[in-house]
Parts: sequence; structure tokens; C-alpha cells
Amino acid sequence: MSQESGIAVSTLKNYYRVLVDTFLGYWLHSYKKSSRRRLVTTPAFYFFDLGVRNAAAEIRLNETLLSTVGGPLLEHLVGLELIQKAAYSGRGYRASFWRTVSGSEVDFIFETPEEDIPIEVKWTDMPTDRDARHVKKFLELNPERARRGYVVCRVPQAQELSENVLAIPFEGL
Repeated sequence: MSQESGIAVSTLKNYYRVLVDTFLGYWLHSYKKSSRRRLVTTPAFYFFDLGVRNAAAEIRLNETLLSTVGGPLLEHLVGLELIQKAAYSGRGYRASFWRTVSGSEVDFIFETPEEDIPIEVKWTDMPTDRDARHVKKFLELNPERARRGYVVCRVPQAQELSENVLAIPFEGL
């Protein structure tokens, strides 16, 4: 981002620190418990409010908004919900993401004292087993902590995508 904007790395870090210190945003860190793959560890940033995010990205509210950026908006909203749920749940709860250097990615991992739950977000109302492929990969690589996973999407009710993966509506999160 520094190279694209021409702003010094130290200045960008200070900007983000101000956003976090004033509760305008959160860092989402990578999942650290997986030792079987090389993982991407650069954290992701989430604004505390989608309106602030949209203003910063210069996205205007109009009729085509959801058709063009519905997926990223839903992902951001789910991320905010999980970050807050982890904060309210107390010690031992954490939201993170999982991304390997080879390209496998799960949008969110909801870490609890008992288990780690992979959660993929898709802007679809007709999810398929393919939408769950990275969730299933995470379950396969982390069987000691991960036993079930979810694809959050626009389905009207929960539906099974595979043995341990359910597609659930956002409202069911």
C-alpha cells in the first residue's frame, strides 16, 4: 500500500494505529495453530462500521451497490460480527483468518477454548460443495481442533453441503 500511495510505511502504520486506538477499526490476525502449511501472516483490517468503510472506499449507496460489491460487504459484516462475538465471549475466544501461501483461504476462523470453526462467506443463495472446498481443507488439516465448518451465505435456511459443513443464512450466525 505504501508503494501504491507514495506514503511512507511508518506513516501508514501510524494512521492505522490511530484508527484502532479510536475504535474505528480492528486488525484481524492470521490463524496461528496450523503447522502443516506455510501461512500468510499479514493481518487484515476491518472498519468498525460498514458506512465508514464505504465512505473510505468512496462507495456511494445506490441501486447497483449489492450487485457490484455485495460479496465484500457481506464478508466485512460477518467479520465484524465474529470479532465482536469473540470480544464479548471473553478469554480464549478469537476471530482470525486462514490463508496459505499456495492460495487456500478461509475467510474466518472462530477460535474457542474447545474448537476452531472455519467460516467461509459467499454471496450466493445456491451454495455448492465447491463453495466449501477450503473449509473442508482446513478441517482435514486441523482435525484435532476443527470438527465442523460453515459457509455463510444468502440461503433461506441451513443446508448440508458435506458431512461436516453447513451452509447457513447470515441471520443464523
